[in-house]
Amino acid sequence: MGADKKAIPDGKISIANIRGLIFALFAVYSALIMGVCSMTSFIFPLHDRVDQNVFFTVGREILNGKVIYRDMFEHKGPLTYFIHALAALISRSSFIGVYMIEVVFYTVFLHYVYRTLLLFTGKTQSFCAALVTGAVIASAPCFQRGDNVEELCLSFIMIPLYHMLRSYRLPSNDTPVPQGVRISFLNGIMFGAVLWIKFNLVGFWIGWMLAVYIPLLKNRRYGLFFRHAAAFASAFLITSVPWVVYFIYKNSFYDFVYTYFYCNIFLYKDSSALWVRIVSVLMGMGRNLIGNVTLLAVSFYGLIRLCKKHIYAPLITYIFLYAGVFFGGRWYEYYYLIFACYFVPGVAYFVHDISKTSFYTKIDRRALVSLCALFCFIFSVVCSNCARFYFRDESEYPQVKFASYIKNSGIESPTLLNYGFIDQGFYLASGISPVNKYFCRVNIPYSALPEMYDEQKRLIDNGSVDFVVVRMNGSGHDIENEYMRSLTGGDTDVVFQNPLYTVDEGETPLLFENYDLIMSAEDISSEYTFGLFQKKDAAR
Repeated sequence: MGADKKAIPDGKISIANIRGLIFALFAVYSALIMGVCSMTSFIFPLHDRVDQNVFFTVGREILNGKVIYRDMFEHKGPLTYFIHALAALISRSSFIGVYMIEVVFYTVFLHYVYRTLLLFTGKTQSFCAALVTGAVIASAPCFQRGDNVEELCLSFIMIPLYHMLRSYRLPSNDTPVPQGVRISFLNGIMFGAVLWIKFNLVGFWIGWMLAVYIPLLKNRRYGLFFRHAAAFASAFLITSVPWVVYFIYKNSFYDFVYTYFYCNIFLYKDSSALWVRIVSVLMGMGRNLIGNVTLLAVSFYGLIRLCKKHIYAPLITYIFLYAGVFFGGRWYEYYYLIFACYFVPGVAYFVHDISKTSFYTKIDRRALVSLCALFCFIFSVVCSNCARFYFRDESEYPQVKFASYIKNSGIESPTLLNYGFIDQGFYLASGISPVNKYFCRVNIPYSALPEMYDEQKRLIDNGSVDFVVVRMNGSGHDIENEYMRSLTGGDTDVVFQNPLYTVDEGETPLLFENYDLIMSAEDISSEYTFGLFQKKDAAR
């Protein structure tokens, strides 16, 4: 735990001022990293991923007086949408508010990364290692161009992970020091925050409670156990009661419970047999290894080193977090981002070992910090998930092309339906508020939630909206011809992969009967072909 005295400048600078300066440096660094690694930043005209646009659409509509779950169907936690509502207060027409919130969250995350690293090594080494950690995580494939809920939850897990590691006198011995009751209270706050963002991420605290509370019961320290449990529970209630009151006041408590809990647990999950889900989890582990090999390898290295010192609590939390995230049987690349916190102990051990070499003792500390910061920023620019979107003109985005047509269509207060796929920014680009509860289609099948599909079909059949946007997987599609061919017994793959109608029931909405295909456009990354339809006889 030796401090690197050369990292502390001479003079009468207080410890608080030094900590404040370091926090400010992390804030500047986070702004730079998020600027090139998140499509919410000012250098990108829009964010083209789906979840991020859903969050922001719902957040904007909260400011318009709509109630989540009752008036708009989406199945993340309420705190997710209120965070984006806060961002919309800064700007409703761009993601710049989300970018600012990301910078705050990432700054806090890096601050606790730095404090965790200090448990292992000196100040200069820890600061440089924190910079490297920030760059590697933001550039990892699982970061997925920014503003995933896993990113927002990183600091909520990094904080208790830091306190957990601090409860051991690292690296001098492996004797655990009991965490104080106030740490249990803080964990209750963190647990509640994550629960109301995305509840399958709370597996960390199941492992945390097993690692912290079971030893108290085992040692018959019942009074201390109940004080810890009471502190945790009271903090959790502080984060939960406001939501209960809010939804009861808005006459939407049933919608809240049904959508956030029932739909996620029973409708959104993989309904396959247990052994199939186990295979899916194992396959997910393989994908994680391939897609995020650096994060995974360094994390496992750190966990193994901790276990060799008989420090098993972090591994326990990792296992329960992994089970909560992946046991549902689904896998998306951004799922692994929440495990980036475990990258920190591995980095800490690497740095701790390197700092003992003769090579490190010959390095000028100030030069090391400067070169490390420069290298990390260049690394982030080059390796960012957003690199292929640098310098793209906004006119290349289908969202902007369609919005331009809609705004010049001559229709006063036009309406829009994002049909058959998840919101991908067409509401935001056109400045249109959704008119229906199921404003986009989430990944729940017709058999589980028929009203979502039926409502969208009804709007098209009745010509209730002026414009409809559809999406087909892949590039180079002729939307009208492929759609009509599928109806006459053509390529059924087109039907199932590109649902322009309700596949399960075979019911075809009157899309071409009531609407004209105005234009189509390909996504700049060649992932999708989009089509814009306008209601017949509407102003042109």
